[in-house]
Amino acid sequence: MFTNKIDSYKSSFTLIEIILVVFIISIVYGIFISNINKKVTHINNITLQNLKTNLQKLSLGNKIEIKCINNGELCYIFIDDKLQKQTIKNLFKTKPIVYNYDDKLDIKEFARLNLEKFESYDVCFEYKIDKYQKSDDMIVEANNKVYIFNSIKQNPIVVDDLASVSDYFDAKKQELKDAF
Repeated sequence: MFTNKIDSYKSSFTLIEIILVVFIISIVYGIFISNINKKVTHINNITLQNLKTNLQKLSLGNKIEIKCINNGELCYIFIDDKLQKQTIKNLFKTKPIVYNYDDKLDIKEFARLNLEKFESYDVCFEYKIDKYQKSDDMIVEANNKVYIFNSIKQNPIVVDDLASVSDYFDAKKQELKDAF
């Protein structure tokens, strides 16, 4: 009779074993959920100021780009020309004006974005980074500031108005002359 009780105890889990299994499962679950939440937060915290840095963290491919539609309210992410499920929302408060990277301030045009057979959108902002971390050079007037994107710099230079852009290019020209 004593051996039957021991056999019945061995066929069931002890309270300590159940607690240990629940503890291990909760640790694994916590690690995966925190990583997923960090990735979602990472996407939501992208600004023009940290755009290049954050996109570099997302990319594992040869090229990453974003294309913004609806006056910049929604930006699609493409890695190696493949549309990603993640999007960036509200990167801009108002529609950005994008200029070529020169002191002439010619407005830059973007090709339409075709997502599906009948979905075509006007693109108001486009930004690319290649596998060598080279990014687009451009000037963006948005959110009551002017951002000067230069592929050499990690973050754009922020100035108050378009008149300051001419001053920026004049200073760069002078730096170049002084170097020689």
